[in-house]
Amino acid sequence: MRHLVVLVAVAVSLLIGGCGEEAANESAAGSGSSTADGTTIAVIGDFGVGGPRQRRLGASVERFAAKQQLDLVVTVGDNDYANRVRDFKTNWRDSFGWLARRRIPVAGALGNHDVELRSPQYQFRTLGMPSRYYARTVGEMRLVVLDSNALDQDQRRFLRDEFARAGDRWPIVILHHPPYTCGVYRNHTEIGSSLVPDLQRLGVRLVLAGHDHNYQRFEGRDGEMYVVNGWGAGLYRLGACSSDDVANVASNDANFGFLVLDVTARKLRGRAITVGGKVVDDFSVTR
Repeated sequence: MRHLVVLVAVAVSLLIGGCGEEAANESAAGSGSSTADGTTIAVIGDFGVGGPRQRRLGASVERFAAKQQLDLVVTVGDNDYANRVRDFKTNWRDSFGWLARRRIPVAGALGNHDVELRSPQYQFRTLGMPSRYYARTVGEMRLVVLDSNALDQDQRRFLRDEFARAGDRWPIVILHHPPYTCGVYRNHTEIGSSLVPDLQRLGVRLVLAGHDHNYQRFEGRDGEMYVVNGWGAGLYRLGACSSDDVANVASNDANFGFLVLDVTARKLRGRAITVGGKVVDDFSVTR
């Protein structure tokens, strides 16, 4: 049995350029590590604020990694609020530089703040990104990382191809803008109308997003999970909301934190952990 945690980020030998071309996509396949028990990933989102807050998040994830093997860190976007290349690299080194020293890879996704400069490529090498969107195999998972800033037909075809390529692995979709949220932004209409029907037809089990600065988990009619993991920046308060498609089953707008995924061939366990180390949500998804 294998064991998996998703921190949202994977570092590998990279190809910079292209938008999800087959060469870039397959160059990253097989990256990441795993144990005989499974794979573990940590996911972080909306964290790129720099200063004490970002360093505190990095230290919290590091404490977790000291107690349990961590195979990958994933980001769900808004990796850089400063929009200055030098500041981004300094902030990352100060808070997550320990990942490189421990040879833990990263897999990044782009948020709306990450594309405010002319090109987001200044983040690619640091965050293990071969291109704006790509896929990567890690243990029992096939991570499909999308750029929700420009979700076009090419990405939708890419998504369908990657679900077909996943085989027996868990296909996990990673993007910045959430299809469902009860926070400041409410549901992202474009994602909900254009992408969710595709995901439902493909039989998605887990979608990871950020953008709203809080933690939320929604469960669909077939048991699929949509997680908002944006609790790295200044927190946004949650309000009451409802949907005919999903149920809001967990939320937290009082703490900063990150998500951990432990994955085996048959089961995925998720834990939402505050920077103080408290588990505020614990859930499982089965095949």
